[in-house]
Amino acid sequence: MQDDSHLSYLKAYSILNTINHACYEINREGIFIFINKKAEELFEMSKDAILGRNVWDVFPNSVTTPTFTAINNALQKKEASQYEYISELLKGWVFASVIPTENGAIVTFTKVETLRQSKEHLQKILDTMPQLVWTTLPNGDVDFFNEQVFNYTRLSYDQLKAWGWGAIAHPDDLAANMPIIMHGIQTGTALHYAIRFKRHDGVYRWHLNKAQPLRDEKGEIYMWVGSSTDIDDEKKSRDLLQSVFDASSNTISFMKNIRNAEGTIIDLEINMVNEKAKVITGADSLGKRYSEVFNFSSGIKEKFIHTATTGTPLRFETCYQLDGTDNWYDVRAVKLEDGIVITSENITERKIAEAASIHAAEELNTQNRQLTESREMIKRKDEFISIVSHELKTPITSIKGYVGLMMEKYSESEDPFLAKSIFTVNKQLIKLTSLINNLLDVTRIDIKRMEFNMQPFDICATVAEAIAIMQPTIAHQLIVKGPESCTAYGDKERINQVILNLLTNAIKYSPESDKVLINIKSDKENITITVQDFGIGIDQEYLERIFERFYRIEGEVEKNFAGFGIGLYISTEIIIKHNGKIGVESKKGEGSVFYFTIPVLSK
Repeated sequence: MQDDSHLSYLKAYSILNTINHACYEINREGIFIFINKKAEELFEMSKDAILGRNVWDVFPNSVTTPTFTAINNALQKKEASQYEYISELLKGWVFASVIPTENGAIVTFTKVETLRQSKEHLQKILDTMPQLVWTTLPNGDVDFFNEQVFNYTRLSYDQLKAWGWGAIAHPDDLAANMPIIMHGIQTGTALHYAIRFKRHDGVYRWHLNKAQPLRDEKGEIYMWVGSSTDIDDEKKSRDLLQSVFDASSNTISFMKNIRNAEGTIIDLEINMVNEKAKVITGADSLGKRYSEVFNFSSGIKEKFIHTATTGTPLRFETCYQLDGTDNWYDVRAVKLEDGIVITSENITERKIAEAASIHAAEELNTQNRQLTESREMIKRKDEFISIVSHELKTPITSIKGYVGLMMEKYSESEDPFLAKSIFTVNKQLIKLTSLINNLLDVTRIDIKRMEFNMQPFDICATVAEAIAIMQPTIAHQLIVKGPESCTAYGDKERINQVILNLLTNAIKYSPESDKVLINIKSDKENITITVQDFGIGIDQEYLERIFERFYRIEGEVEKNFAGFGIGLYISTEIIIKHNGKIGVESKKGEGSVFYFTIPVLSK
C-alpha cells in the first residue's frame, strides 16, 4: 500500500505541475508546500517567494473571498468545494476547486475562459483523490464520478448515474438517510451523513458523505459537489470500544477540553459516554458542556480541569441525586491527549451496607451475638468473605491495569495493543459483573430489596438465548426438547439468571459427559423446565440442603469444583417470588435433574 500511495502521490505532483490549471498545495497549518508553474504565472510570483509561507500572509486580501471559507472547510472538516468568483488578484472570473488531502488541501483554479480546455486535466486531478468524488444536478441526479468510484464499485457510469448509486447503498442506511438527503436538496443545506456502500467484492464499508451546494450570482443552486470518505475501520474500532464500555458496570465518560482565547481550559465537553453514564448525563448529552449537564458543586468541575491541565490522576467519592434519591459514586479521572476520561462506580449499596454494618455492630455490642447467629453460620460467612475477597482481587487488579493502559492508548486506535487490552477488559468485566451481581443479590434478598419487572415473555425464547450465549464457549452439547414458544408471566432477566445458573452447574459437575438435556413442558397452569446432566450426582443426604445460602457439599470429589454456594440459593428466591417451585432429583454417580416451575399467568 505504501508503494502504491507513493506512486500515486508522484503521479499527482507530475500532473499538477504540467496541467494548464493553476494549482498549489498547503499543509494543515496553511503553509505552501507545492505550487505549479501555471500558478506562478498567474500570481506573477516565483515559488521561492511563496513556498514555506502561510497562504494568508502571501495573499492577505483573500480572507474576504470564498477561497478562505473553502480552505478552512477542507482543513478542518475535510470538505471538498468547487466555486466561481471574481478575483481581484487575477482580474476576472475564476473557477476554483479545493480538495482535502490527508495532510492538508490542494487548490486548483483557472480563469473561466480557459475552463473548457482544462476539463480533462481537472478530471485527472479528481481521479488521484483517495475519496469518492461526485457531483449532482440541482435535483440530486448524480452526473459525475471520479475514477475512485468505478474502482470501488466495478460498475459503469450508466449503472450509477442519477439515483442509480442507491443500488450500492445498504438498504437500512439508505432508508434512514433519505429524509436527510431530500431535506438538504429541497432547502439547499449542506449534507453530512454516514452510509455503508457495497464494494465490488460484496463487502459493505462505512463512508462519511459530505455535499456542498454551488450557487450562481443569483443565489440559485446549479450543482452539488460531494465526497465520500471511507471511515469503516475507524467506526468499527469506535463501535468495539463503545461496546466494551457499555458492558462495564461502571459509568465511563470521555470529556474534551474547552479552552478560551488564551488557551486556558475553562470547561469540558461530553464527547463519549457508555450506557451506564447516560443514566446520569442523559441520552442527549453528547456535545454538551459539563457545566450544562451536571449540578455537582463547582469545586468538582475545577478538580477535573486540574487533572486535564496537570495530568494528576484524581479519585474521590461524591453524592449525586437521581430521581430524588441520593446515589454515592467512587469517581476517578485520568488525563487524555486533549481531555480526560472519567469512570465512576455506584457505591450506594456499599454505603448502605456500611451504614447497616455500623448500626448492626452497635446493636450486637449490646446484645448477645451468639444467641442470634450460630457458630456454623459465622464460619460459613467468614469463609465466604475470604473466598469472595480472593476471587475478586485478581479481576479487579487486572481491570484497573488494563483500563489504565487502554486510556493511555486510546488516541492510537491502530495500535494492536489496544485490541488485546479491550479483549482482556471485556473478559474480566464479565467475570467481575457475575461475582458482584451474585453478591449484591444475596444482600438484596437479606434486606428484601430484590426488584422484579413482571410482564409476559416467551420463556422458550429465553432458554434459547441462554443456550446461544453458552454453547460457543463449552464442549457440552445443549439439547432442548419442547415447544418452540410458550408465554410465561414474570421477570425475563431473573428467569434467565436461573436458567444460566442451572446450565452452568450441569456443565461444571459433569466433566466426563458431553451433553446436557433441557426439557420444557407446559400445561394450563404451569411451565416446567428441567435440566439433566450425566455427571457426579448428589448423595440423598445433601439434596435438601444444597439450596441453602453458602452451602457447599464437602465431599472429596466436590471440593475440586470452585463455587460460593449462592447460585442455587439466589435461584430459589427468584422462583419463590414467581410463585413457582424448584427442586432436584439425583443419585450419586448417576447425574442430576434440576427443575423449576413458574405459572403460565400470575398477577
